[in-house]
Amino acid sequence: IVLVRTLLGFTETSPSGTTVMDAVGTFFGIFLGSLGVGLVAGGLSSLCFRALRFQDGDDAPVECLLLTLFAGMAYYCAEGVDMSGIVSILFCGITMAHYTTQVMSLAAISHAVQLFKTVAMLCEAFIFVDLGLAVFAFPIYEHTVWRLVIVALIACLIGRAVNIIPNTLVINAWRSYWRTDAIRAGATEEVAARMTPDPLTPARMGIIWFSGLRGGVAFALASVVYQRGYFGDDSSSDGLAILQTTLLIAIISIVTMGMPIGKIVTFLDLLQPKDEPEQLLQQLPLRTPLTRWASMDRDHLFPVLTGIRLRDHERFVDEGTSPSVSSHTAGVNVQMTDRAHPEPQAPAAASTRDDAASVAAHTAPPSTTTAPARG
Repeated sequence: IVLVRTLLGFTETSPSGTTVMDAVGTFFGIFLGSLGVGLVAGGLSSLCFRALRFQDGDDAPVECLLLTLFAGMAYYCAEGVDMSGIVSILFCGITMAHYTTQVMSLAAISHAVQLFKTVAMLCEAFIFVDLGLAVFAFPIYEHTVWRLVIVALIACLIGRAVNIIPNTLVINAWRSYWRTDAIRAGATEEVAARMTPDPLTPARMGIIWFSGLRGGVAFALASVVYQRGYFGDDSSSDGLAILQTTLLIAIISIVTMGMPIGKIVTFLDLLQPKDEPEQLLQQLPLRTPLTRWASMDRDHLFPVLTGIRLRDHERFVDEGTSPSVSSHTAGVNVQMTDRAHPEPQAPAAASTRDDAASVAAHTAPPSTTTAPARG
């Protein structure tokens, strides 16, 4: 979307060294500006949830509504200043998943997962309906340049391979580094495996390459370009050729790639069991091994945006989970005692706030000293 906005600027001016540099500046300006709007909106949502202190889950609908409003705010604020609302809402969602979920109740997170999954399915269905209607609404088969369609399809497949293979290799290298770093920090191999995903195998790389080519957003952009007449609006215009090529590639990829993908991944035994909502929630707060960014996040951003102090990273390595998950699975509906008490309280008082810690205190040998509850 950002790239199309940038390239459409060349319809008014001829390409030159100056205009190309201006286009590059415009591209990064729109992208970084949209990213900033999304990060700010996501950070404000975390501060809002921290101030409201939703803990018992009785206000789960209100929490879901607030999540939706902050996401919408990110989108419309970005569009209002001629930025990209899609990029903004993407990074707003990433920020809310990292920070805001830490100060939400489990019930609200479960409801939000189901809500946004339902909305995503509705939007996906709408896109497919729109593509089907466009076959009859636009002059797709008038003066169609089939050689352009074939060359564009091959170029898309090559482009995906050039994009996916290097990126997956980099991802695998980082995952191996994170896992090695966790083991070096004192984690067992089992805990390190839980904290970091497995490297992507060549079969999974091939599935990512094969299953990703669609064209819903590309067709929406092409239809806007055609309807506004950026490249002419007659039957032999370049705008119509772009629209025809985009729609035909989308249809071909849906029929030849999208429809059989389920059978292919089943045959290759690449399917993973779907996580239940509770299992998905337990995976959200897991921390990756410390890097410079993670260290700054732990020491500065996380305490400010969530009120949670992650002072002791070793407990993540020892337990393989985060305090918010531990407290919830222990039957306590408080995600982090540090939100209400920045510093730990007396051991006896803290242990009474956690059922699991209380049980451990009663069952421990007399010589064992009860440690303060972690959350």
